Amino acid sequence: MCKQLRNIAFGLVFMAGHAGVAQWSRTYGTGLGLNGLVLRADTEIVVAGAWAPYQGPLLMRLDAQGDTLQTTAYPWYWTPGRTSTLVPAPDGGLLLAGSMSNAGNDVTVAHFSPTLDSIRAGYSNDAWSWHAINLTVAPDSTILVFGEAGPAWDLGIQRFSQQLQLLASYRFLSPTNETCGNGITTFEGGFAVAGIRVLSGADWNMHVVKSDAQGNIQWERSIGDDWYELGGFIAQAPDTNYYVAGGYRWPNVLFARSTLVQLNSAGVPLWYCVVPTVGSSWLLTKPVITDDGRVLAAGKSIMNAYYRGQLMCADTSGALLWERTYATDTMANNAFLDMQQDPDGGFVLVGQATDPLTGDDRPWVVRTDSVGCLVPGCDVIDGIQDQRTDLGSALIIAPNPVTDHALVTVRLPSGINYGALQLTLTDGLGRRLHSQYALNQKTVEVRLEHLTDGTYYLHLTNGPHWLSGGKLVKE
Repeated sequence: MCKQLRNIAFGLVFMAGHAGVAQWSRTYGTGLGLNGLVLRADTEIVVAGAWAPYQGPLLMRLDAQGDTLQTTAYPWYWTPGRTSTLVPAPDGGLLLAGSMSNAGNDVTVAHFSPTLDSIRAGYSNDAWSWHAINLTVAPDSTILVFGEAGPAWDLGIQRFSQQLQLLASYRFLSPTNETCGNGITTFEGGFAVAGIRVLSGADWNMHVVKSDAQGNIQWERSIGDDWYELGGFIAQAPDTNYYVAGGYRWPNVLFARSTLVQLNSAGVPLWYCVVPTVGSSWLLTKPVITDDGRVLAAGKSIMNAYYRGQLMCADTSGALLWERTYATDTMANNAFLDMQQDPDGGFVLVGQATDPLTGDDRPWVVRTDSVGCLVPGCDVIDGIQDQRTDLGSALIIAPNPVTDHALVTVRLPSGINYGALQLTLTDGLGRRLHSQYALNQKTVEVRLEHLTDGTYYLHLTNGPHWLSGGKLVKE
């Protein structure tokens, strides 16, 4: 049984993308947040999360612009996994992992059709309580669910058949409690599971366990000092090195900071890349390794007492290339819980956004370009710290297309002191061409007669805050 829900999308589409794909940010009126994401070849996006506390999974089909095609909720007593909890099924459908609460917590795998109809569900019925965190399909088409097993909470794996019958359980016994971040199959045919190992009340380490295909531990690695580390999300590159995302607290630093760590195939750390944020931040997704030699992960970063969604990018030598944060409101808490690279080279990120009026969490989806911009060119504007995702209609550009000049009207919400506003024009090559001051609720002229015909991008900023932007075509 399922519930077909009317899901209203709130947010803005920034019609500034390449090859017909726009960047955008949307929040949705139904659900608590999203922690699963599948990008389909037909450009559809399928996302998953919970639609109410312990009240079953929520699945949504979105088109390439974030408009809702279908929303379905299942009234199961269910807690979804924390990240990467939705994957394509071998038959073209979808697989979703979570934990079903009954006498304890059973690992649950649900199989859905491409149109989100429930086909079957399987349960572990293990003697121990399990929390399912993420899942993947193994090369032999069996289904692997990674998580943690009670009562002492060890990292572990459960293997299911395609008919969702439990085949095997692997539990990596630990002297202390552990929390799972995610797990993967490795290129060598085994498993790697990452998370947090609690050494004492204030001493947590990111922790990785590597095993063979039979669940025999080959090596373990704790990452951290005598402080607390957060996260523990792992991916493996084709060169067999591993990347672990989380938060690292250096000695004499008050807060953990978002960190990427490279390990060699034996689990030895090769480098750490730490975001130099002032406040607390940590990564909450499996790293994405791109073909052009970049490593990215997403999470959250605090700014002015509220968390922003965060996207971090490093190269494979450990150099930080950039870090971007995103906010649905100045008084909203935001976090990303899953991400993937889309075929255009940009990124789709899902998570949760807090409604500043009600305090309720809402599903949140953001689509950026290849360098994390909602409008191309944000990366060449000096000093930008965060991007607002709810002000996409703040710039009115007319005419557009334009021949020699455009009239640009700023329409930000009234009653707020935005300080000095600035308009910056960039081109399709990422070059900063022109900047001028602007006033809210006023119209200014932007002259382009000296520029060649083509596509340009206009950005509205306020000091370190990117507020809005749009595409401008000169003919």
